[in-house]
Amino acid sequence: MPIVRKLTMDEVKALDNPTKGLRKLIEVEYDLILSEYATGDYGVAELDPEEKRLTVRNRLKAAANRRNVGLEFRRTKGSHLRFRVVPAPVTDAPVAQSVVKAKVEATPASTAKSGRKPKSASETTPTPVVAVAAPESTAPKKKGRPKKTAVAE
Repeated sequence: MPIVRKLTMDEVKALDNPTKGLRKLIEVEYDLILSEYATGDYGVAELDPEEKRLTVRNRLKAAANRRNVGLEFRRTKGSHLRFRVVPAPVTDAPVAQSVVKAKVEATPASTAKSGRKPKSASETTPTPVVAVAAPESTAPKKKGRPKKTAVAE
């Protein structure tokens, strides 16, 4: 017989509100770090020995994108990253999406076909090749490697 027990309120809360994953926790941490900076501020990120420069840089850039600001990284040597908070770069992404939508709306669905294009009338079709049966030989075919012929001197 199984052992059955009633869950406590703490266990129920843990089941109903699962904790954030590791990626989300790191994301929140970087967002909190960048929340202290305003446009025009400079900052330095000191790296731990197990951290990679590229990873920290990408996480900082992602946090900046979430805050609608940009980061300019300065060249440095050693275990630190120097950056400057700048206004968000202007992108043409919304314009590009509207152009794509306009093109999609311009082409009706009935005329848009997927797959290979049909041949036009100007293209010539090759004449079909007719296979001619070879005369059957009465001798059975020899199998295997052909024998070497002796060289006459």
